[in-house]
Amino acid sequence: MKGLFAIILVLFLASFVPDISVKKFAWLEGEWKLDGQEAYEVWQVLSDTFMAGGSFHQAGNDFVRDESIELKVENGQFYYIPIVYDGSKVPKPVRFVITSFTDTSFVAENQQHDFPQVIRYTLLSPKRMVATIFGPIKGKQKEIVFQYDKE
Repeated sequence: MKGLFAIILVLFLASFVPDISVKKFAWLEGEWKLDGQEAYEVWQVLSDTFMAGGSFHQAGNDFVRDESIELKVENGQFYYIPIVYDGSKVPKPVRFVITSFTDTSFVAENQQHDFPQVIRYTLLSPKRMVATIFGPIKGKQKEIVFQYDKE
C-alpha cells in the first residue's frame, strides 16, 4: 500500500513541474521569407532546451548572414538571444528575457538595450508570421514590423 501511495504522490507532484522545453516555440521552425524582399529567417529545434535561428538576405548570387539567433532555456527561464553581424570583429549576443508566450506568440524584453527593447513574434496562420520590434530612437518610440510567409 505504501508503494502505491508513493507512486500516486510522485505522479501528483510531477503534474506541477513546469514544462520548460523550447518545443513550445516549434511553430517557428522552418524557413520564412520576408514580404517583398529576398530576406529570410530560418529556425530549427535542436533539443528540448535550444533552438537555433538566423536571418539572411540575398546579395547578388550570395546569401549574407545578418544575425544568428538562439532561443534557449537557462535556469528555468526562456531567452531570445540575437547575435548581430554588423562588420565588427567580435559580434556580441544581446539577451532578451521571454516575458510572455502562448501557443502562437511570444514577447522578449531587454529594457537596458538601446534598440529594440521589445521583440514580439506572432504566428497568424501556419504559413504567416509577424515579428515586431519596439523601442526608443532619438527619444521617440519606434515600431518596425516584419511580415513573413513560410516557404
